Amino acid sequence: MSAENAVSPQDLEDGFVPEPITASLDPEPSHATPVKMPDAPVEIPRDANAPRQRPRAVARDVGEAAGTGETAAGLPSNPLSTREAEAESFVPFVPPIRTHAEDLVVPLPQGTVAHDKARSLLTRFEARAAELNQAYREDRQLAESERIDARQLATKLDWYAMRWRNLGDELLNTSEARIPELIGFRGTLLAVVSQQWSFLASYATALRAGDKEAIDKALNEESRAEETLERARLYLR
Repeated sequence: MSAENAVSPQDLEDGFVPEPITASLDPEPSHATPVKMPDAPVEIPRDANAPRQRPRAVARDVGEAAGTGETAAGLPSNPLSTREAEAESFVPFVPPIRTHAEDLVVPLPQGTVAHDKARSLLTRFEARAAELNQAYREDRQLAESERIDARQLATKLDWYAMRWRNLGDELLNTSEARIPELIGFRGTLLAVVSQQWSFLASYATALRAGDKEAIDKALNEESRAEETLERARLYLR
């Protein structure tokens, strides 16, 4: 308080009441002295012998803890990126490889003993097969014209199936047919015998059961043996 505003004891005795002093706020903000920042970061000295700390790894995937390699539950510790996952699941399209029967057959050289034996076997095989196929077609026509019933046709089919097995044993299980040079040719003719026997046996079983679906399925296999026989002929082309 200044001297001119001081209150004396005499004033108090005379009943003088001083006015309260009110403080006013300075509307202008005080200005602090600016602090000058260093132009470059200050390097904190350290002990030259202290071990250097390795930088912490930065988390790259969602849920991975930085520097720990841990991930959220259910995720692998090192999951593939989206592009890598797509590359892993990529399956290249391979077009179907189309082959022809003649591409799978190596013809027997003409003028050789193997070629002559194969020619003889094929001639006898085709003659016996033609007889069996002709008899089968005649009996099937009888069944379609209802001159014999389904059970009678089934019995005839069993007989034809047995005749085909006999044909294979008589012609293809001989020492003449079992020479190494004819292994592919002989195997193809054996496949004809097997397919004919399977077709006739399945057809007979379906007829006895009266199963129309099984009958149609058996008839769809009828041409397989003829296709295989055509492949056997390619050995002698």
